Amino acid sequence: MRKAGVRSTATCAPARRAAGAGRRDWLAATALDRGIFSGTRRFGGLLASAHGRLVLLVGTVTLGYATGCAAPPPGPSGAAARLYWANFSSGTIVEASLNGTHAKTIANGQHYPNAVAAGGSHLYWANGGTHPFRSGTIVEASLNGTHAKTIATGQHDPVGIAVGGSHLYWSNEGDRPFRSGTIVEANLNGTRAKTIARGQHSPDGVAVGGSRLYWASFLAGTIVGANLDGAHAKTIAKHQHAPDGLAVVPSATAPAGRPPRQARPATTD
Repeated sequence: MRKAGVRSTATCAPARRAAGAGRRDWLAATALDRGIFSGTRRFGGLLASAHGRLVLLVGTVTLGYATGCAAPPPGPSGAAARLYWANFSSGTIVEASLNGTHAKTIANGQHYPNAVAAGGSHLYWANGGTHPFRSGTIVEASLNGTHAKTIATGQHDPVGIAVGGSHLYWSNEGDRPFRSGTIVEANLNGTRAKTIARGQHSPDGVAVGGSRLYWASFLAGTIVGANLDGAHAKTIAKHQHAPDGLAVVPSATAPAGRPPRQARPATTD
């Protein structure tokens, strides 16, 4: 329940820069939605976090950052599944077991990393960059953090990222008043990057499901669905409260008790 201040790790949602980081003073009151943690401040009695672990702190929330996370698709037989997240304030990428144990930093010195995504044998993350936040980058690395390299530069505060097939997608929040946000599509190595949606109101989380692309518009309070090339974009949910992260659950992992409909066996006369 992000409105209550708990970051849903199940959705692996990207986080947002804290007011204390120098960009959005007017969004300080939503810091509890953002996983912001360092230097305690009171916001009327909600939640906070410490060192990337969510803890309930009555009456306080902290300003700093913990951020988005990602779990890669199933790997080779016998390979252990891993969880990844970005620490905004410390500029690090962390790898851990799915239960959070054995956490270790695999990348340092990142410039305000936001969202993380995994695809195949590679890890991707978005660096928001420095003020005025037009120096954002997209980074690709091996799943253990080695061979990290920048594959896209000059992004306007990228905060959401997703892998879909042979393509990478990310969201750029854009400049104030944050109505110039964009959605970008590129090859997995960052080449042939192109804007496929413009004029978005502070787009944040991005997700791919089958042949559809989805993103959350934070300021508009909407969820948008489109074709993978950005065509036929339309609002599919309205009146949301500052939506940020989102995720698509493949039908193959539908809840037990509601199995896919089976074809009726053929009968012979």
